[in-house]
Amino acid sequence: SVQKAPASPTGQAESNDAASGESGTSSLPDDPGQEILPLAEPEPAPATGVPVQVEAQHQDRIGDVWTLNGDVVIHYRDYVLSADRVVYHQSTSLLEAEGHLRVTGGPNDVLIEALHGDMRLNMHTARFYNVSGSMGVRRAGRSTVYSTPNPFLFSGRVLLQTGEGSYRMIDGSMTNCRLPKPDWVVISHSIDLANGKASMSNSFFKFLGMPIFYLPYLRHPIDETGRESGLLIPIISNSTIKGFIVGEQVYWAISRSMDAVVGSEYYSKRGFAPNGDFRYKGPGLDHLTAKWNALFDRGVAASSIEGSTGTGIVNQGGVDVNALGRKDLSPETRLAGNVEYLSSYIYRLVFNDNYSQAVSSEVQSNLSLTHTHNGFVPSASMDRFQTFASSAAGDEVRILHLPSLRFDVVDRPLGQAHLYWSMGSSLGYLSRSEFTFHPRNVGRFDFYPHLSMLFEKGGWSVAPEVALRDTFYTIKQNPDLTGAHNGIPTISHEALNRADAEASLSLRPPALVRDYTLGRWNRQLRHVIEPEITYKFVEGINGQARNVILFDTTDIATNTNEAGYSLTQRFYLRPTNSQPCAGDEGSTAGACPAKPREWATWQIAQKFF
Repeated sequence: SVQKAPASPTGQAESNDAASGESGTSSLPDDPGQEILPLAEPEPAPATGVPVQVEAQHQDRIGDVWTLNGDVVIHYRDYVLSADRVVYHQSTSLLEAEGHLRVTGGPNDVLIEALHGDMRLNMHTARFYNVSGSMGVRRAGRSTVYSTPNPFLFSGRVLLQTGEGSYRMIDGSMTNCRLPKPDWVVISHSIDLANGKASMSNSFFKFLGMPIFYLPYLRHPIDETGRESGLLIPIISNSTIKGFIVGEQVYWAISRSMDAVVGSEYYSKRGFAPNGDFRYKGPGLDHLTAKWNALFDRGVAASSIEGSTGTGIVNQGGVDVNALGRKDLSPETRLAGNVEYLSSYIYRLVFNDNYSQAVSSEVQSNLSLTHTHNGFVPSASMDRFQTFASSAAGDEVRILHLPSLRFDVVDRPLGQAHLYWSMGSSLGYLSRSEFTFHPRNVGRFDFYPHLSMLFEKGGWSVAPEVALRDTFYTIKQNPDLTGAHNGIPTISHEALNRADAEASLSLRPPALVRDYTLGRWNRQLRHVIEPEITYKFVEGINGQARNVILFDTTDIATNTNEAGYSLTQRFYLRPTNSQPCAGDEGSTAGACPAKPREWATWQIAQKFF
């Protein structure tokens, strides 16, 4: 076969064809598989130096040396440099700056302020003198924005830059507390900043201006996601109950989404107290947090306990574990729970450092699986509620829902009419245990449909609603009306069916609104008065209410015929000046309208039965 040769790239081949007398045809190559290669052209050498953009009041140039004076601003790469005077050697990219030297930008949002310094722009090396600065902090107009939850703030006598993002500070200090008055700082003769970490040796930890600890070695993350496994600052304190306290914790960065802290404290008067916590943050709203505290108590003499008349040694140790989490199995299905276990209420009373937790006598656990689709909400849950009446052993109440199945329907339109229907239903296996009352293995079925309608006109709204409710129990209680059992009900294994009919009406007149201008405080005050009239009627329960064993709010129902009214007053505050909006990379995009906030609310209500 004969292949057609490609067209000749030069005019020389065409002239040769014409000389041979074969006009209109191209010469064939000697080898049929030969191809004509494109001509190679040398690539131009890249430009040398670092592109810079210069702004200054006075600019002088001699050869390749620029001398800039007065409000000097230089843009190079992702950085902005400002100073009073700058000498820039263009051929070597050496820059010498004096007076109010300031460098900002870069991948770590670095901010460096110094009296003077010199830089090699093409090598990312520099020396700064009398330095203060930060990483992870940027400016948005006049506002300071923290671009990371862990900003790194530093100051020192000399700052040496050995590469992009790599620094060494001489005679400096560091902190991540918000300025201008940080609660703590670490001071050291030499601090190395590289690879997202600050490392130092022979340093001192100062708290509120006072040296507290000597740290032979310390490593601290300085970037947004930087975490480092290692030992935390030791715990040293003293307590009248615990004695001398010394402890240590280990931080473990398991992965990007998980970490844990495990440690222990030693109480000289009581014993060892292990503790720790675990954290996980997954995609979306997925998370898990677990905390645990314990004490292996050696015991304390009963005679030393206030109000105690006993003798011997009393063990007040215990375990307190709490876990909170959520897992989205699909966009419509989630598993969530809050689980707590407390082995001893006296342990919480004596050793919990949080006052609100120490005086709380309740321990609640809930684990639920919920699916939501088009307003239909099936769910399954397990609940455990425990409350302590006193610190005495066994003086407590436990209520269990193991398990509880629910099927709820949110308000849905009924046909073409302005009617809405909804429903709540549940099936549960319940138990209750207290000191002298133990109803167990109770089955309960509750069915609660609603029908409502909403009228609105001229600011008035009327919402009538009717409902039927039927609740079935496998066990009931008989109240002690004669006092033969000290007021404690007795359990009857007869079934109980409680049914009732309900109706309600809510009438809301138009709200009253008035605005006031508070010129002295640059605020606008809005006062809103919301009146409401309500009526509720329940019939059919009669004397069955006293035969119902109480587990939760589902069991609390009685006949009623009541009317009431209320006045709700709300106060909203809004700044009269618009606030700047932060655009991309901290730039000011424009003015945002100020958002109001609810400053105070109270309600006055009265009911007639």
